[in-house]
Amino acid sequence: AAASSSAGGDGVTGSSTASGGSTGKLVRESYSEDNIAESLSEYARCSKLRKIALMIVAHRSDYEALRDLREAFRAIDTNDEGFLNFGELQVVLRRAGYDDETVRQVFDAVDHDGTGRISYTEFIAACLEGSSLVQEDQLVEAFDRLDADDSGYISRENLKEILGNQFSPQLVDEMIKEGDYKNTGHIDLEEFIALMRGTREKRVKEAERKSQTRQAAFPSKKKKANGSSGSSGSALGTVPEGGAGPASGRAAASESGGK
Repeated sequence: AAASSSAGGDGVTGSSTASGGSTGKLVRESYSEDNIAESLSEYARCSKLRKIALMIVAHRSDYEALRDLREAFRAIDTNDEGFLNFGELQVVLRRAGYDDETVRQVFDAVDHDGTGRISYTEFIAACLEGSSLVQEDQLVEAFDRLDADDSGYISRENLKEILGNQFSPQLVDEMIKEGDYKNTGHIDLEEFIALMRGTREKRVKEAERKSQTRQAAFPSKKKKANGSSGSSGSALGTVPEGGAGPASGRAAASESGGK
């Protein structure tokens, strides 16, 4: 399906053809100034863990798939320095209706390493937020990078290593809490993909729904002893606990010590 967009004479435009079935690659997508401003604003509200994961994806993204974003970056980089300064981003976000205070908040959030300027990779990571570009195999790869000790989950020790001089116990606790909706003290692959795909409120509700489904599908022994037929349990007894899906097999392997 062909897609195109423009932002009324601003010069930061793009058009692309989205194509499916290419694992390991981003699907090209159009970007206008409004698209970019919205993505940057959403990225500014992201959790630290989500930002780090998007940075990993941006580092390893397919070159051709990012052509529209690369062209947008060059259009915003009017000084042709290979990075964006505050004034350059301010021009774009002002045209999208953002006030200077919000522009500053967005700029500081996208400036991941705190250098006072936005690198190409930081810009790409921010623009990937909220887009349909990121594929699940890229999220699995990002998880593997974060799970540096191949334990099958992202631990506090993993995050401490990733954060480096930005590390603090409080920050690590916040990052774990953001993704650990199973309350295990770490983040498995299923939780990580859920974190990257939706809001925490939706993830918690989904976890509660799955829990209720499992309870209905696998009635307790006490109920069976009291005369319950347990037919629902036998009918669904072959369904793996935790639900079906691309991540569930990996999560099960992680819990059993494999990866």
